[in-house]
Amino acid sequence: MDEILKALEAGELSVDEAKGNLLTYDNLGFAKVDNAREARTGFPEVIYGGGKTAEEISEILTSLKQHSDVLLATRIDEDKKEVILNSHPDCTYDKRAGVIYKKRETKEKEAYIAVICAGTSDLPVAEEAASTAEVFGARVERIYDVGVAGLHRLLGELGRIRPACASILVA
Repeated sequence: MDEILKALEAGELSVDEAKGNLLTYDNLGFAKVDNAREARTGFPEVIYGGGKTAEEISEILTSLKQHSDVLLATRIDEDKKEVILNSHPDCTYDKRAGVIYKKRETKEKEAYIAVICAGTSDLPVAEEAASTAEVFGARVERIYDVGVAGLHRLLGELGRIRPACASILVA
């Protein structure tokens, strides 16, 4: 911000240019897209797709692409997917997770997050969590169908659960 204000004071920027540089969101009319979130938090804005039209999600993705090479929209169904991917063919759709994403290449990591789910009906939520972590550069170990009905299924996975840096549990 200091650089922008100094450039304004020195006459190197107009007032309108300085305002544009200081604005930290894109106002799309129906949404204010936080284009400075990644600079503040290390992670770009994520689009919650529930309740939004495919066209709105697509427009938000277009705005986010101007500021980040990582994109994530959650709660995307088959109908929305078609419209969004037509506008953003560089993105990927994961049907089970219900997400559309674009991730940057990351180096292989030894540390990982364990995503653990009790049963197969929990897989969509578990996959949404796993996909989210992977889009943002984490390595994920999926440990699925270890429900409480058979404690032996959970105990058999302790060798993968204990070394995890973090665990996400879905039940």
